[in-house]
Amino acid sequence: MSAKSILEMGTEELRNLNPKSIKTLLTKEELLHIVDVTDSFIMLPDPSDGYPKYHIKLKSGLCSNGFINLKLLLSEFPNLRRLFADQMIRKLISLFDGGYRPPDWVAGIPEAATELGRDVASLLGVEYLELKKDNSGRIVLEDRDAKLLLPGEDILIVEDLCTRGTGVSEAIREILSRRSDVNILNNILYVFNRGSLRSISVNWIGEFRIIALADIKISEYNPGTECPYCSNGSVPIPPKKPLENWLLLKEMIDNLV
Repeated sequence: MSAKSILEMGTEELRNLNPKSIKTLLTKEELLHIVDVTDSFIMLPDPSDGYPKYHIKLKSGLCSNGFINLKLLLSEFPNLRRLFADQMIRKLISLFDGGYRPPDWVAGIPEAATELGRDVASLLGVEYLELKKDNSGRIVLEDRDAKLLLPGEDILIVEDLCTRGTGVSEAIREILSRRSDVNILNNILYVFNRGSLRSISVNWIGEFRIIALADIKISEYNPGTECPYCSNGSVPIPPKKPLENWLLLKEMIDNLV
């Protein structure tokens, strides 16, 4: 399928897209078209063009001018989730000169990448390693899977979006704290890398390379006077919870365009 045909697709065409019809790696332009058309992407206008009433507050507490809500897309468009999984595998295999060997397990970072990880595991024909968040929000490895792991087995980690690599770092530490005799592969698969990181350093464990389908530059600011939006009266709000915030931001952007 050509790049032009993807770029011409609307929401319903994307909803009905057969992932198996895509035989090559999608371009950054195509990937951004998908998240834009499915209402999963927000990018505020440049501060020099004016200041919106609201802007984005990240979980880290920082302010931002953009956000990709992949959790929404991956849950509402299972065919596109499957497409992203296939694209991630294609991207990974392309890094090897014909000598790629699949992992023994795939782990998806909860909660957004849980089903994405299952899809990657299914396409590779390997086992899925169950990670969940406990009541405190901490990533934990399910007891059943911890017992099933065999010494020396390889685990591939999948995540939806990279900003600072916090979730991946936590997952790596959790897995190795439970089973220090397994191997976390040093290529971490992402759909998008929205930061400037090229690798994730996990203290006392090692360096893990970020392999993303596309890099997109989204700015971050310390709240207050260092944020051009805050300093001009715009109010920072979390983009995903409650859902009303996402709808509010989308409506505001549509009215600004």
